[in-house]
Amino acid sequence: MIKFILLFVLTFITILFFDKLEVGLLNFGFSWTLSKATPYILTIILGVLLSLNLFKKIKINRVLKLLIVFALLITPFIINFVLHPIYEGDFSKNGKELPINIYNETKLENGLMVITIPNCPYCYLSINQLKKIKQRNTNINIEYKVCSSDTSKIKTYQEEVKGKFKVQNASNPDSLASVADFKFPAFVLIKNGKPIYKWSNDEFGVRAIDLLESSIENTK
Repeated sequence: MIKFILLFVLTFITILFFDKLEVGLLNFGFSWTLSKATPYILTIILGVLLSLNLFKKIKINRVLKLLIVFALLITPFIINFVLHPIYEGDFSKNGKELPINIYNETKLENGLMVITIPNCPYCYLSINQLKKIKQRNTNINIEYKVCSSDTSKIKTYQEEVKGKFKVQNASNPDSLASVADFKFPAFVLIKNGKPIYKWSNDEFGVRAIDLLESSIENTK
C-alpha cells in the first residue's frame, strides 16, 4: 500500500508541477523536445505502475478489476493532457526551404530573423520563448523585423524585448512580409548572411527549436 501511495503522490506532483519540470529539464541542458515530452511520458509510466500495483492487490470480480485498472492506467495522462494540451505545432519542425534569390534585408551572418507586424499578439508571445533560446545559446543572434515603416510601431516590441535582441523596422515591409508568406510571426534561419529556411508560427515547435540550436552550434 505504501508503494501505491508513493506512486500516486509522484503522479500528482508530476501533473501539478508539469511546467516547472519542463523548464527545469531545459535549464539542465536537455533538448527542447525531450523537455516537452518527458512530463507526458512520465505520467504514462506512472499510470502503468499504478495500475499494475493495484491489479496485484485488489481481489474482486476479474472484469470489474480490469475496468478499474484500465481507468487508473489512462487517468493520469488524460488529466495531464486536459491541463496541458498538446497543440498541433508543439512538436513540429517542418518549415520551408527558401530559394537562393529570396528577398533579404538582414545584416545577420548567422542567426534568426523573426518577421512580425505591429500589434500582433502571437508575435509578442514569441518573445518569451526567444528569450529562453537566447539564454541557452548566448552567442545566437536574434533580430525582430517589424513590417511597418512607422518607427513608433516597434516601441511595444522594444519594451518586451528589453534589449535582449535587436528590433527594427523593415526597410521594405511588403517584400519582407512576402518572405513570411503573410503569416506572422515567421522565423527565418540565416546562415552565411542568407535566409535559408522559414518556419511559420504553427511550425516552430520544439523540434524546430532543436534544429535551430543544432544549426547555430554548427556555425561556431
